[in-house]
Amino acid sequence: MSNGLAVKGRSAEHPVAADWKPDLRGNLYEINEYLEEQGVYDIFDYLLKDLMVKQPENPLKHMLACLEKGYPTGPLKVIVSSPPGLGRGEFARSLAERFGLIYVGAGELLREASVDTKNLSSAADDEVAKLVLELIKQAEHKMQGFVLDGFPRNPCQTTYLKEKSIVPTHVLQLQASEKYIQRRQESLLKGDVKGEAAATPEVLDARLKLFIAHNALALEDYADRTFVVNAEANAAEVLAQMEKAVCLRPRSKAPSPPPRVAIFGAEGSPAADCARKLAMRIGAVFVSSQKLLKDLATPGAEDSTVSLALACAAEKDPLGIVGARLRQVDCQRQGWVADLSKDAECLSQDEMLMPRRVVTFGAGSDRIKEVLHGPGAVSRRDRVATEGGGSSCPPVSVRHVLRSPVTRCLEVSVDATAEEAFKAIVEFVERPLPRPH
Repeated sequence: MSNGLAVKGRSAEHPVAADWKPDLRGNLYEINEYLEEQGVYDIFDYLLKDLMVKQPENPLKHMLACLEKGYPTGPLKVIVSSPPGLGRGEFARSLAERFGLIYVGAGELLREASVDTKNLSSAADDEVAKLVLELIKQAEHKMQGFVLDGFPRNPCQTTYLKEKSIVPTHVLQLQASEKYIQRRQESLLKGDVKGEAAATPEVLDARLKLFIAHNALALEDYADRTFVVNAEANAAEVLAQMEKAVCLRPRSKAPSPPPRVAIFGAEGSPAADCARKLAMRIGAVFVSSQKLLKDLATPGAEDSTVSLALACAAEKDPLGIVGARLRQVDCQRQGWVADLSKDAECLSQDEMLMPRRVVTFGAGSDRIKEVLHGPGAVSRRDRVATEGGGSSCPPVSVRHVLRSPVTRCLEVSVDATAEEAFKAIVEFVERPLPRPH
């Protein structure tokens, strides 16, 4: 340098200030959050698996081609299964059109091959598999996803998929009662419902028995990616359930951080009870801010959760007794579920204690979201409103705010029962989040 003087901040020998130290923990936190937000672990997981399966001559060119297709974690590969007589083919075809996927219908392929599909023993497993796998091979060559309708129906057919390293991303099981299926068949015979040709009662009964005997075994290896769809709803609702399930991404391959869930509720709401039950369910530490403050004000109580060491730590902690408790070793290792009856100011002041999930009960939720996320966090642009949410969700008014990549908010209606509220919270905390649009 021209003046011969070292510039501060360029090296450890010449820091910005004499007492300056790098915030290694904070930097690591930001790095982890960035990797999780961008789905880096999932991208590499998909690329490595695809390389191992296909073993291309030019791995780098192949990986670039995969990423250029717009599927950073791989194309959708959906299996649609159901008992006979529910009009599964129409739903599967509509789903394929909705997401730009190739429709692979086992029954349609057999009919095109002039195989009689009306009889129970319509085709051998190897014959069906040959037709299905050829179309899947074409889809994979184009790096395009697919919807597989009516295959596999038994464990033998599942083996053909495994031999070709074909693993579905989602399995949708349409479910309905036997009485509903019989009523629908009667409507088809009368012409009241449009759809595939109705089967005779004897053939339908035999097909149902075959489905019950083989279907569960055929799909048991995919239990972790199986979604149940209520097929007794009207057609629009059934398709909406299927689309919602397909939009759910699999759980991240990133190192799973300890859960941090904050539940806010006014006095009289089921917030405290839900927080306690949730902590037990996910193996986290239950923390009640109201109980901590009460114990701190009445030292020496028999059931006090505040030790002398914790009380001393609370005096030095900028967030008080709640911050000191959440920093203890058990909370850091196991994660925590906190029942916070007051505002969210304390959590917004320390990024290391920022919750990954926030649940609010009714009044005051917008204020809490604004504190945790900053101004504009509750604008209409950032909201996705849903009512009920299909057969797997309770009839609770839920609003997700996905502004931050880390913290997500769920608002539960004050009219919800304790059972409905807990069911909604469990699904919000445990299920994978919707795929970003």
